[in-house]
Amino acid sequence: MKKLLLTGFALFAMMTQAQTWTTQNSNFPAAGTYPLSFSVVDANTVWAMGADGSGGGANVQAYTRTSNGGTTWTGGLINVGNTALLISDISATSATTAYAVATNSSGGAGGGVWKTTDGGATWAKQTVPGFNTSTAFPNVVHFFDANTGYLMGDPDASGRYEIYNTTNGGATWTRNPAANSPAISNEFAYTHLKAAAGNVSWFGTDLGRVMKSNDKGVTWTISSTPIVDFGGVTTPGASGQIALKDANTAWVMDQDGLIYATTDAAANWAVVDVTAGTSFTGDIAYVPGTANTLITAGASSTSRGSAISTDGGHTWTALTAAAGDTDGIANLGVFNASAIWGGGFKDAATGGGMNKLGPLLATANVNAAKNAVTVYPNPTKGQVNIQSKSTVKSILLVDMNGRTVKTFENIKQIDLSGLQKGVYMLNVTLSDGQKTSTKLIKE
Repeated sequence: MKKLLLTGFALFAMMTQAQTWTTQNSNFPAAGTYPLSFSVVDANTVWAMGADGSGGGANVQAYTRTSNGGTTWTGGLINVGNTALLISDISATSATTAYAVATNSSGGAGGGVWKTTDGGATWAKQTVPGFNTSTAFPNVVHFFDANTGYLMGDPDASGRYEIYNTTNGGATWTRNPAANSPAISNEFAYTHLKAAAGNVSWFGTDLGRVMKSNDKGVTWTISSTPIVDFGGVTTPGASGQIALKDANTAWVMDQDGLIYATTDAAANWAVVDVTAGTSFTGDIAYVPGTANTLITAGASSTSRGSAISTDGGHTWTALTAAAGDTDGIANLGVFNASAIWGGGFKDAATGGGMNKLGPLLATANVNAAKNAVTVYPNPTKGQVNIQSKSTVKSILLVDMNGRTVKTFENIKQIDLSGLQKGVYMLNVTLSDGQKTSTKLIKE
């Protein structure tokens, strides 16, 4: 019986390793353009916004789309009437309808959201009662269905993210009520840095936090993550990516490839111990319809390639690059196990630049390890309780510069009343070897 099990495992491993990306031609209007962000509508319909991959820093206002699963891609320009505006996000609802966010690269009035209903041939600016101040900066648009979506920009004078909702496909946009989102102080979000699953959407901030909505962008809460800064503006060199399964289950990955998982809506995070294989730091995505299948990809000189995990990130198997592709996968767009795309760098306007993976030959039906530790209260004015099913072996408190502040052993309650106010990482190791990492706020 043991031999049969080992044989089955070996077969599974070989099947996974045999999975290969196949090349598709992105057909962006200009050479050197690569897919910066995807909007996947269904297994056949995908849009992507373009960015300059030549290294010249050109401002690209371009899209590409497919309605036949990538057999053919049609590229074009996102004409917003001002070539200086930055295209910061895209969200599609069909093969013909999509929304694009544009903003001044340094912020200010003039930005907003544009809509196309003819497959990108023409774009019309939507009437939004905002983004008209000198500090306005629209970042993200997301549609949950053909009618319901939200548009998000950095906090304005009200101290809240400038969020607008629509329930009629953008015909009208209404400012999200102040009571529906938390007040923010000295914090901002990033362009196209979002994740969605069903009616749930998250976006990341420069303080490593995530704004979360479970009801199609109507009400919002904010939670800490182990990420220091999702975009590296406030903390240079830092970055983060989000993979979202549902309202409770998500993964975040930092610039060093460290992956953290939550099963309680970001209340607590556990370090994902990698026991085999290598992940990549460019992007991470959950594959809908699977238990805990993740894909990571990278196109940098230090992290180039792609890999798949079927157990929530603990073990990784390398995916085979498409023939002739040496540039890696920059970004991921995933609908299900049969429809996965990866955007890559290509010099030619029509040759390559898009890769497709799927259907996945095998996925493991393994539940992600549940978080073993609960930390409360958080934020805290002093006393912190650590609740766990097994004995706490050690506790390590680290500040946001990576310096160890305090250490504890064999204790489930700690007193931080003498500690300076700020944000810390509380790393807990249990006697059974499990490790968790929770961002702790000291008030």
